[in-house]
Amino acid sequence: MINKLLLGSVLFFSVISFAMGAEPPEGRPVIGTDDLDTWGDMCPKEPILDGVSTKYGHTVVLVDTTSGFGKVQKVLLDNMVLGEEVLWQNLPYDRLSILLLDGKKGQATQNKFIFSKCRPLSGQASSPHKIDRPTYWNPVGPMKVNWTIYKTSLAEKKKMLEVGTQGNFTQLIEQIKELSRAKHLRFDATSNYASRKLIIVSDLQQYSDNIAFDCNKKKCRSWASIKKDKKNQSWIDSMTPKFYTDEKGDSSITPLFDNKPIEVEIIFFNAIVDPKLTKGLKEIWEDYFAEIGITDIHFEYDTSTIL
Repeated sequence: MINKLLLGSVLFFSVISFAMGAEPPEGRPVIGTDDLDTWGDMCPKEPILDGVSTKYGHTVVLVDTTSGFGKVQKVLLDNMVLGEEVLWQNLPYDRLSILLLDGKKGQATQNKFIFSKCRPLSGQASSPHKIDRPTYWNPVGPMKVNWTIYKTSLAEKKKMLEVGTQGNFTQLIEQIKELSRAKHLRFDATSNYASRKLIIVSDLQQYSDNIAFDCNKKKCRSWASIKKDKKNQSWIDSMTPKFYTDEKGDSSITPLFDNKPIEVEIIFFNAIVDPKLTKGLKEIWEDYFAEIGITDIHFEYDTSTIL
């Protein structure tokens, strides 16, 4: 009789726990607020829980304001990447980082994230992620506090993106190279994140003392032609980013990192150089990424008039 009661109790509480959302989606555990670095990067304090890494995903948003950045562009960025409705859709504990490219004084090598935190549980009952939803064991209060800290910090840093003046140079290629090797940016081949995504928000015009894309009224010089130019060959070879490691742990351009190549999304800001992307600017970047094993690039377009 006692065994039957015990069995019944176990089954009862198992059903209740499932109904209350205790079973985590996406294979991620519920990590208590005390186990997060709340006043730091808001990521799990422990790199491994129950034998599983807590470095789930890292998305870097590279925002290029060198050609100007106004209210319309800010709205587009919020609508697609940084707005609260979009943040709710992001997976819990994934790191979101913002890298500002303003082309003023700092070089790509010196650049640091203006924001880099892991998404905490939102406490939203309607969240598509079950672990976001409050339960008896994970009450809404602490989750709401963390979500407010996250949202407020992001809002404060986004003010830095409201740039009214243009930059003096655009080091897109240089910045991508730094992402592939700078340890403090946590996006290199040894960062150990299960997935990595790069979102480039830009007019896609590379313009620096190292190399500049040549676009005239009719077309842009192709990536193959740029590489073939002897004055560019050595520099381009040295700037090839290595986002992956091979079986020996050596840097490689072959996408062998957990068999998951980096996901790349480009949000194109309308600009006078190639306003409808008909001159070949899009193809330059497709060829550039193809050389490092990234061929699946998702493009989004600015529907406003030219900057």
